[in-house]
Amino acid sequence: MIKAVSPIDGRYERYFSELQEIFSEYGMQKFRLEVETKYLLFLSKKGIIRKLTEKEKKILENLYKNFNEKDATEIKKIEKTTNHDVKAIEYYIRKQIKKNSLKDLESFVHFGLTSEDINNLSNSIQIKKGLNLYITNCFVLLKKLKEIALKEKKTAMLSHTHGQPASPTTFGKETAVFASRINNSLSYLKKLKLPGKLNSATGNFNSFSEAFPEKNWIKLSKEFVESFSFENKELTTQIIPHENISRILNEMNLLNNILIDLNADLWFYISKEYVSQKKVSGETGSSIMPHKINPIQFENSEGNLLLANNLLSFLSSRLQKSRMQRDLTDSTIKRNYGTAFGHSILGIKMCLNGLNRIQANKEKMLEDLRKHPEILSEAIQTVMRKEGNSTAYEQLKEFSRGKKLSLDELRTFIKKSSLSQKEKNKLLKLKPENYTGKASELTKKI
Repeated sequence: MIKAVSPIDGRYERYFSELQEIFSEYGMQKFRLEVETKYLLFLSKKGIIRKLTEKEKKILENLYKNFNEKDATEIKKIEKTTNHDVKAIEYYIRKQIKKNSLKDLESFVHFGLTSEDINNLSNSIQIKKGLNLYITNCFVLLKKLKEIALKEKKTAMLSHTHGQPASPTTFGKETAVFASRINNSLSYLKKLKLPGKLNSATGNFNSFSEAFPEKNWIKLSKEFVESFSFENKELTTQIIPHENISRILNEMNLLNNILIDLNADLWFYISKEYVSQKKVSGETGSSIMPHKINPIQFENSEGNLLLANNLLSFLSSRLQKSRMQRDLTDSTIKRNYGTAFGHSILGIKMCLNGLNRIQANKEKMLEDLRKHPEILSEAIQTVMRKEGNSTAYEQLKEFSRGKKLSLDELRTFIKKSSLSQKEKNKLLKLKPENYTGKASELTKKI
């Protein structure tokens, strides 16, 4: 779509055919239709309206199961008159059931409901489906990270704390850290419940109770909401409290931040040449510098995740507020769920694209490790302390702080130290590339 305003439906449309089915106007119409139809079927099941035949049930179910763009266009035409999206759905259903000789059900379409009874459940269906896509993409990324981590578990690499050379690690272990963080966040995200409510204009079942006072509407409402696998909210105003949804959006924000951190680290590793990128035939890195292979996948991912997190933070915070029993500001805000999910998923996909193009540059990592043997001062002073030398740290600080030492200089220090011969012999064999502690063992824990 060359004239699309949003890049989600324009430049990046090829990534989002599934998302368009969920968060578009078309998707919202379909889910509203599903909730309205299931509600009508529920009224029949509970004896509030007459029992429906299997054929009649099928007719109603097909309204949303066979929903298509022609139906969506017809609903939009109705909305031009009503200027109310949910009322347009109601009139559309009434028209369809009249066509199918079910006119006696017409007065029970949207019976006792406020628009928000339909919208809150439809929104939760949207988020549930969007979340499934988000989590699925995260698991694909997670699988790739684990693959890299296990492959590179012994690939020694110079660490950098405060941007300065530090005790060595392995590329695999550093990748495993991100895999573990993502996995923990996904585990928490999957446990969070979406909310739902069905209790009329101000949450008190007023109209329901007036029409059918003998029915236990609190119990019936709970049963209907839970049929969608949502957490029923009994105490509400006209709109549902959004804390459940805010927690989901907040956890997505947190998980996106982990990916932003991953993108930044990989960007630095590429700039240090610890990680190299595969050359893709036909691609251009720079419009003027022919030699370049830029880390654009990780930069694109970071940009999309940053944008997504701004939306997720805003949605999470703003949706918890509503004036008295209802104001309409949340309605237009919720139409941007798809944008937040879209940029999040695009960020994941771009990061995965980048991961599929990289490989560890072991030679460069080894070269940098050997340039900084002074990092072994940590090991030397720790072993000296083990043997009771209370000034070991201070001695090594005086000897090494702010200096670039050679391996020979370190070995001379070891030989002249108060260490036992046994410990001297062990330390004299130590090199930056084999001073990686339990990094390889820790990596296996993923």
